[in-house]
Amino acid sequence: MRYKIVIILIALILLNGLNNARELNQMAIVLAIGIDKVEDNEFLVTAFITNPQKQDSGSSSGEEKSTVLYKSKGNTIQNALRKIILESPKPLYLAHMKLLLISEEVAKDGLENSIDFFIRNYETNNGYNFVIVKNAQTQEVLELESPIEDTVVENITRSIEFTARDLGICNNNTLNDTLKKVIEGKEEVTIPSITVKNEKNNDNNNEQSAQKGTMNKESEDQVSSDNENKGSSSEKNISDLKIIVDSMAYFKDNKLQGYLTQQESMMCNILNNDSKKIILEVNGEENFVAEFISISSKKEARVENGEYFVDIEVNGVCNITEIKRDSESLNKNNVEIYKKEIEDTLENQINEYIKKCQNLYKTDILGYENLYMKKLNKEYKSISDIFSDEIFSKIKSDVSVNVKIPNDGGIYKKW
Repeated sequence: MRYKIVIILIALILLNGLNNARELNQMAIVLAIGIDKVEDNEFLVTAFITNPQKQDSGSSSGEEKSTVLYKSKGNTIQNALRKIILESPKPLYLAHMKLLLISEEVAKDGLENSIDFFIRNYETNNGYNFVIVKNAQTQEVLELESPIEDTVVENITRSIEFTARDLGICNNNTLNDTLKKVIEGKEEVTIPSITVKNEKNNDNNNEQSAQKGTMNKESEDQVSSDNENKGSSSEKNISDLKIIVDSMAYFKDNKLQGYLTQQESMMCNILNNDSKKIILEVNGEENFVAEFISISSKKEARVENGEYFVDIEVNGVCNITEIKRDSESLNKNNVEIYKKEIEDTLENQINEYIKKCQNLYKTDILGYENLYMKKLNKEYKSISDIFSDEIFSKIKSDVSVNVKIPNDGGIYKKW
């Protein structure tokens, strides 16, 4: 009898969680949210919603779409999302979010204003990609169609994943990754960015430039008018607009400051251990391309005679994937030359990136303050107030790079 009672009690406890269960077909599943800034300092929130039933069955032009966008304005994110309920026949469900997009204008005002809602929302897991839209509104990005993937959301997340994995110019940043830096406050934030490229406009501009010498003023005005009309009618055509994964956006005090170059983005991800692979073009005594199949870094802070140092050790394994014609083929006799060229190139690029962070960008995306906070412990409190303004730019970095080349990666095997 006692055994049966125990079984019943356990079943009641386990099944109690089903009280709040909801059927998926009774909710609007949100895959992505875009946040833009509009007049009167309001947010324009765009919710990208999927309909799993329509995706599974396939929909023709006459049927309900498998995805839909809802837009709403509000002085807060939550207020704007709640207004969407007035349009949507189903309540929004954020647990399956894959992407959060914010525009440049929103990022310049500060991350806290745009992500606070998502931090506190119990439904989201914050494990989705978090990106900056560089030269467009987020609503315009979410309105585009995908040429390969099922949705534009899948297109963006896959592109970021493969770019981070194979090129190293961005990282697979999630909202949780950003929150950790924002909350700790001792390391500035870097976030991947995407941009929208209009190939049709570029083609039109090239054609106009080529014809400019033979056109009269009236013809030029007519072409300009035609292009404006065409641009408005085909602005969202996937054949004209393409989403490109761009370089890393860098912040200071959680406000967008600008964008790193692709090379700097690569160095940033190496130092933060966010890169697994990179492709390095070497132009020195020998000209070639090296593909790293693994790369990692270690940073350690130290203080000597009142001066601040950071020791950086970078270790990597790479293959030579392309050798230019004027360079000697890789073999066992000259492999050390190639190895030295790679190490010197990478070391120079890292040092150049560090100097720009300290003197040009003036933001600690290097994570140096966090290193000293852990190294100095209680002593750090005496310099915390002046670290950013007086100490950061004076820190000396000692960079060492060690590279291994397991094989030549070329046509002829000579060693």
